[in-house]
Amino acid sequence: MGGIHKPAAAGNDGGLRVAARHRLAQRRARRGQSSAAFFSLWLLVAAGPAHAADTLNDAIVGGKFDLSLRYRFEYVDQASFAKKAHASTLRSYVGYGTDAWRGFSANLALQGVFAIGNEQYNSTVNGKTKYPVVADPEVLDLDQAYLQYASPWATTARVGRQRIIYDNHRFVGNVGFRQNEQTFDAVRAINTSLNGVTAEYAFIDNVNRIFGPHAPPGPNDGVLPMSSHLFHVEYKEFKPLTLVGYGYLLDFTRPANFGLSTATFGLRLIGEYPVSEMWKAFYMGEYARQSDYAQNPASYGLNYYLLEGGPGYGPVSAKVGYEVLEGNGAVAVQTPLATLHAFQGWADQFLTTPANGVRDLYYLASATVEGVKMTAVYHDFDAERGGANLGREWDAVASRSFLDHYTVELKFADYLADIFKTDTKKYWVSLIVNF
Repeated sequence: MGGIHKPAAAGNDGGLRVAARHRLAQRRARRGQSSAAFFSLWLLVAAGPAHAADTLNDAIVGGKFDLSLRYRFEYVDQASFAKKAHASTLRSYVGYGTDAWRGFSANLALQGVFAIGNEQYNSTVNGKTKYPVVADPEVLDLDQAYLQYASPWATTARVGRQRIIYDNHRFVGNVGFRQNEQTFDAVRAINTSLNGVTAEYAFIDNVNRIFGPHAPPGPNDGVLPMSSHLFHVEYKEFKPLTLVGYGYLLDFTRPANFGLSTATFGLRLIGEYPVSEMWKAFYMGEYARQSDYAQNPASYGLNYYLLEGGPGYGPVSAKVGYEVLEGNGAVAVQTPLATLHAFQGWADQFLTTPANGVRDLYYLASATVEGVKMTAVYHDFDAERGGANLGREWDAVASRSFLDHYTVELKFADYLADIFKTDTKKYWVSLIVNF
C-alpha cells in the first residue's frame, strides 16, 4: 500500500467539484451495469466440473473454478478526524484455470469490490476526505490473466497478470488483506532442477495496486509502471532450516516514483525444531541491505534486520520478534511492494517508513481452541535513528471455519501514539465464503 491520501485543499473551484461528482456518478453507473454481469457469471460457474486434459478441448473446458466472496465491516476511530469511518464492502472473486495440455495452461480471474450502503469512509478515490481512510475502493477489474508453460526441464514459465508472493510478504506480496489485491504484470521463470532448490526470476512491467485502475495520479495511484528484476532462491534440503537468498531491483519509471527505486539484497533463514512430541522451537532471521537504484535521486545504503523465535506446545505458541528498518534522517528502508498490513501493527500507521527508520519489538501469542484460531500481538515502536518513542499497539484476531466453505473472523487493532501519528482504533468483522 502506498501513503495515505491527503485531503484536498480548501477553496477548490465549485465547478471542478461538480465535474468530479459527475465523473464519479458515471463510473458508478458503469460499475452498476457490469456488477450484474459479474454476479451472473459467478453464479453460472459455481457448479462447473473438472475433467482430465486428454485434448486441447479437454484442457479448456475441463479446468477448475476458484470462487469466493468476502464481506467485511471495518470501523476506524482516528483521533485526527472528527468523524468515524464505517465501511461495509463485499469482494467477489471468480477465477478459472485450465488443465495443462502439452505443458501449457492458462488462468483468468475477475475481481469486484462493492460498497454496501452509504460510503462513510475515505476509500482513497471517493473524495470523502472528512473520514479516516479505509483503502477498499469500489473496483471491477481483471485480477489475473496469464499463460503458463511447464517444460520437461523442471522449469515453469508464466507471462501475464499474476500474483507474486515471496516468503512472508515483507518485500513482495499481494496485499491480500485488502479487498482488492495487488497483482503484477510480469514474466516469471521458476526452476527446480537442483534437489531442494527453487530458483526464480521475474521481470515486472506494472504493479496493479489495491486502489484500482481508475485511481487518480498521486500517492494512491492504482497502476505504477516499472522495469524491475526480482531474483529469489530457496533451499530446503538443509533441514530443519529453509535458506533463502534474494535480490530485488525495483526501477519505477514514472518521475513521481523515482524515490522508490531501490536495490535490495538479502538472506533469510527460517525453521522449526521438534524438541519432543509436543514441544517445538520456532526461529527466523533475516538481513538485507538496501540502496538507491536507477533514477532514485537519493544516495544511501541502509540495513534491514529481523529476528524472531519462541516455543510451541501443541496448538499453543509464543514468539518474540525484533524488526529494524534503518533510516538516516532523510530516507529510510522502504518496501513498496510488500503486504504492509502484516507488519508493524494492523492499524497501518507505518505504511511508509519514517525518515528516521523504525525499530519494532513485538510479542506474539497464538492458540487454537475448539477450532477457533486466536492470535494476540503487542508492538513497541521506536525510531531507529535517535531512539524516539513512536508509540505502541495491541492487536488481536480470532477466526473459525465451518461447513467446509465458510469462515468468520473478528479482528482488532489499537495504536497508541506518542510523537508519531495519532491514536487509532480499528475493528473488523468478516464473513468469507470459498468454493
